[in-house]
Amino acid sequence: MLKKFTELPDAEKKDLIDKAASLGYEYERKYGNCPQCTIAAIQDTFGIIDDDVFKQSYGFGAGIGLTSKGTCGALSAAILIIGSLHGREKADFHSGRNAKCYELSKQLVEKVEEEYGGILCHEIQRKIMGDSFDLNKQEEFLAFEAAGGHDDKCPSVIAFVAGYLAELIVEGEL
Repeated sequence: MLKKFTELPDAEKKDLIDKAASLGYEYERKYGNCPQCTIAAIQDTFGIIDDDVFKQSYGFGAGIGLTSKGTCGALSAAILIIGSLHGREKADFHSGRNAKCYELSKQLVEKVEEEYGGILCHEIQRKIMGDSFDLNKQEEFLAFEAAGGHDDKCPSVIAFVAGYLAELIVEGEL
């Protein structure tokens, strides 16, 4: 299914990577919800991943439930995408592990950790904004916005993750 992307010229591959990153950035600026913005960027760039995954990702926003206490929403969405493409099927439930899914997920975690110093939303927020915020609390949400949360800070994280996923797709890794 994704093989057609690996056969493209390098310039077209780069364009797809740039498109996914750019869409992720813009979607986060306009609409918020980091996991859905990550998934939408991949959907709209490659025509893959169904809307059920998009919908199911919503609660992972801002480190789960807007608390910043859990895994980065963009990373959570990326793992959902990897699982959608390489996860174990119910028919294979008894067959053990799917090494490719785990390996790709591990690589992504390491990439995000290397770039941002952690994988939890509050760790990433501290790295890019100097503080972390519980977006359920009005005053913290306003401080998040004032720190550039939806302006350029979180959009840059979405762009990073969506771009990395796009790179995996065009190189045939995903």
